[in-house]
Amino acid sequence: MSHEDREPAPNSLAGRSLDDAVDAVVNRDESHDPDEVRRVLSSVTEDGVVSTDAADDAVAHLSKVVSTPETRTELAAIALADAKEAAEPVAHLDVVQARLDQYQTRLDELEAYVPDLGEELQAVAADDGDLYERAVRIQRLTTAANRTQGAADELQVDLEEFERWLSNQTVRYDEFADELDALEGSIEELTARAEEVASVLETATETHVTLNEDPMASWVDVSLRHRALGLLFDDLRAELETLREWPDTESTDRAADLQARLADLRTRWETTGDRLAAVGSDEARYTDFLEAFENDLDAYEPPIDWREVQSTLDDYRERVDGLA
Repeated sequence: MSHEDREPAPNSLAGRSLDDAVDAVVNRDESHDPDEVRRVLSSVTEDGVVSTDAADDAVAHLSKVVSTPETRTELAAIALADAKEAAEPVAHLDVVQARLDQYQTRLDELEAYVPDLGEELQAVAADDGDLYERAVRIQRLTTAANRTQGAADELQVDLEEFERWLSNQTVRYDEFADELDALEGSIEELTARAEEVASVLETATETHVTLNEDPMASWVDVSLRHRALGLLFDDLRAELETLREWPDTESTDRAADLQARLADLRTRWETTGDRLAAVGSDEARYTDFLEAFENDLDAYEPPIDWREVQSTLDDYRERVDGLA
């Protein structure tokens, strides 16, 4: 019995032209976007006809797509092992161990997820139901596999860059300078937002508010971001101190120049904080909220896991509107 001789499932699309199949899917669920339906069904279409044979061919190709993340993850594991070996002479330094821990976490996440891709592939291969739903699963699994491959490739590249960072003082200082560039950009953006909010709070009356949101909610939000950004200074100061004390470090003026720049950025950050404090409120609902946030930030010590900090910040920002 050929694939096309199978007992057709309810609302089967097999044997229909692509145009007819798109219309059929949209007619049974008008929430579907026709262009998106066409894109999905194209993966199970051959010579303009939607078919189970085309779906099986798509699954056969998908098996190759799904196998790639596993291979790339294995390569990333080898790269991490090489990086750990290269880092042995300086593995006692917190900034080095923190990076290795982060790479290990990323690898662990990949190794835990890759088997899920294989299980979903088997489920899609065994699926002989509605062709549109099967095509959707094919598309989703393709996206997930490609995303996982990308994450594995990115980890491998980062590990190669880590080894260059380990072995070259200039690379270490260049990377630190890049971090200061990013910090400066964040301070500039935050300062502009703080000035906007401060100006509104200084001029707002019951009949004149230029923001489309509660000005105090905006003040709390930018204050949260300002305080979270402050963690960077302790983190960067600790990292720079480590770079200065790195074994076999050559004499250079760069550390002093970077230290001066970091101090200047902190002054600019403090000025923004003073501006926010000058227009803020001493109401308990705001001060208690910000104090609780600061208490949570106190738990973080260099080297800081910024994914955890971002998660904490996101949690508090989501609760800002509830203060009104």
